[in-house]
Amino acid sequence: MLKISNTKGSIYKATLKNNMVTASMQTGKKNQDGTWSNMWWNVRFVGVNKKDILDFDKARIIIDSAIAENNEYNGKIYTNIIIFEYRVEEGTKKTDCSNDEQGEDELPF
Repeated sequence: MLKISNTKGSIYKATLKNNMVTASMQTGKKNQDGTWSNMWWNVRFVGVNKKDILDFDKARIIIDSAIAENNEYNGKIYTNIIIFEYRVEEGTKKTDCSNDEQGEDELPF
């Protein structure tokens, strides 16, 4: 187990499942030659504000408290990040739900 704090990442595809929010997270680091190396992680949000991330299609976050753990599944080992506390970076926009499709009763034909 590895403790994580003060780390930035981008969250994608957050979904609620079994009272947990699961998502994909991308992190990156700048190499000495100026190029970037990107990494993708499976993450779970389990803290008090876990459902707040569902308000975003994509969000830049700062992780305040998390752990990394390895889990074995079908003979393979997967690394998962469990996020307890986070902050959404300023300037991240919430999902715009005003363009959702109309319900069946409101169809124009």
